[in-house]
Amino acid sequence: MVAFVMCVEFVGAKYTTLVGIIFEIPYAIGELTLGLESYLFRDFFTLQLVSHTPIILLLIYWFVLPEVSLANIN
Repeated sequence: MVAFVMCVEFVGAKYTTLVGIIFEIPYAIGELTLGLESYLFRDFFTLQLVSHTPIILLLIYWFVLPEVSLANIN
């Protein structure tokens, strides 16, 4: 909620509605994806495994990719 309010407050009144809608698009896509996954995988354990595997794969990157700091970039 805080991120939404900050995004809407930083743009002018002209673009407030557009930014608010664009900010909510990833949430709608996530709900759509979860609905599709739950339709395809009826077992609760399999649904949890399928829906959380991408997050686990992204967490592996934390240990694999080297840390790059802006101070190290010339």
